[in-house]
Amino acid sequence: MIDVIVLTTTLSRNGGGVFTVVSKLYKTLDKNYSGEFNVRLFGYRDNMSDVDIKDLSIPLRLYRRWNNFYFSLRLLFDFLKLGKKKYILHIHSMWLFPSFVVSVVRTLNPRVRIIYSTHGMLEPYALNTSYWKKRLVLFLFEKRNLIRSDFIHALNLKEVLDIQKIARDARCIIIPNGVELSMNMANRTANQKRFLFLGRLHSKKGIDNLIEAWFKANTNDWCLYIVGPDEMDYTQKIQMRNAQCVNVKKHIIVENSIFGSAKEDLLNSCTVFILPSFSEGLPMAVLEAWAHGLPVLMTAECNLNEGFQNDCAIEIKPTIDSIMQGLELFCNMDMARISEMGENGRKLVANHYTWENSASKLSKLYNILEKDEINPDLANLI
Repeated sequence: MIDVIVLTTTLSRNGGGVFTVVSKLYKTLDKNYSGEFNVRLFGYRDNMSDVDIKDLSIPLRLYRRWNNFYFSLRLLFDFLKLGKKKYILHIHSMWLFPSFVVSVVRTLNPRVRIIYSTHGMLEPYALNTSYWKKRLVLFLFEKRNLIRSDFIHALNLKEVLDIQKIARDARCIIIPNGVELSMNMANRTANQKRFLFLGRLHSKKGIDNLIEAWFKANTNDWCLYIVGPDEMDYTQKIQMRNAQCVNVKKHIIVENSIFGSAKEDLLNSCTVFILPSFSEGLPMAVLEAWAHGLPVLMTAECNLNEGFQNDCAIEIKPTIDSIMQGLELFCNMDMARISEMGENGRKLVANHYTWENSASKLSKLYNILEKDEINPDLANLI
């Protein structure tokens, strides 16, 4: 069996999209390739971990985070104890102490094979957030990590280009995220006329412009749901804007994070998904929307141009006027046409964005690394 250690940060819903990817991807890998890989998952515990990792059958090693850099001596010592054993180290994190651990492991163990999953963290908008801190980390060890890794796992071609701006000669492989195709389409509520934003309430998601565009647009009898963890006090801002609007039907409905069956019910009760983001890697929320038969209104920065090409998304720019035009376009669109676009999205997910597809490609990559079969045609093999 091939030994694989997966290293990430927060092992709970508080880890955001990276936790979702790690948990779903390795559950699928364990289910479909259980006899091939000995996978262990190293990550950090928080107040939601016991709830969110209970369904993971993969062996876990949990660490306490001592500060915002995720410092953990125990994590470092556990890797040092592995000595010069041969294994694959696959890291789903950047900028934090786990990356420093990777740099130590690479220096001390020439037999280890390292894969970096950057999850959109090298996108220009993301790089410019905490700019000087990230530049310092790049200088100290992160750039060297990228250059010395055996592979960098990118989600799409745009991410490959972003990676190569930092590490020009890095060897990249594209493996997109997956999503579970909804089997509860019979529960969809027809003609509800609901827009849905589902994700972190953060400025980079274009929330400010979405709020302003909504109150300016002629949205007829449609409504807007904004749902997700509030990281920048948007709930209060939305409530204030609602109070200034006489038309109650125009009020934005804002809710905190939801999970499980409640999230499923929400997706099935909405009509169009919107993500006016300034920066994304490969947004899981868009894939989930398509998996539930929702067409999408999104920016090119979401890096899912296949949606535009396959008639299941309409492009907007992350500006108030462009978002407003997109909202009005769907508000005046025939429901049959909206349903057709949503079904196109389901087909796109079924053909290209399932966890089974992602796990299959990852298993091939692990096998190639274990056998040292790296060659220029690797992308075609995977």
